[in-house]
Amino acid sequence: MTLYFLLSSLPQHQLPMDSIHAWESMLLEPVNFWSDIPSEISSRYHYYNIPVSGNLTHKDSVLHIIQKYARVEDFVSLKLDIDKPDVELAIVNDILNNAQIANLIDEFYFELHYQCELLSGRWGYDKSMMDHYSGMQLFVKLRKLGIRAHFWV
Repeated sequence: MTLYFLLSSLPQHQLPMDSIHAWESMLLEPVNFWSDIPSEISSRYHYYNIPVSGNLTHKDSVLHIIQKYARVEDFVSLKLDIDKPDVELAIVNDILNNAQIANLIDEFYFELHYQCELLSGRWGYDKSMMDHYSGMQLFVKLRKLGIRAHFWV
């Protein structure tokens, strides 16, 4: 899901975009980065050129930011795609185990990495990764919490 997708889909559903918080651990040249951000949203775009923390209390935790700025009446969409399964699963587990956080998130997009020999060339194959069934169970739990949860591989 790209920034373009977000900006084009939210108005279709009459959802205003108050702010975007985005993280990128790979160092990006600021002038080039900001030249791609539409001027009508640049004042509402919060960009962190640092890795996301999987520790809920850390200032660089996406969930810490959501708790700090979001209200239950806000529409919060979270896309999680940082290609660090240990950090991603820590974030997902914090959502599942903390009702206050879960109540703040309306929509969740996640690139799910699981044990899959077919995709092992793309992801690698690590037996410590969850199996497909366990991955699907995460989404069942998220949906039972009222979060519209989606994944791709």
